[in-house]
Amino acid sequence: MHYRLKISQELLSNTNLKIDDIANQCGFKYGSYFNRQFTKCLGISPSEFRKNPTGYSMFEGDKVKKL
Repeated sequence: MHYRLKISQELLSNTNLKIDDIANQCGFKYGSYFNRQFTKCLGISPSEFRKNPTGYSMFEGDKVKKL
């Protein structure tokens, strides 16, 4: 799960793909499930992350740290 979310962070930061397309490319069947998992692990939604991707990273399982 964390690997797929890490890939999604890269795609959100470096492409203009739709969030649902990124979810599909990262192995999530449903965009809503991707959104819930991303928000759970990072503490912000994919769309919020896309607006300001710097300073967010995943550490120690589900713990999130804003740098």
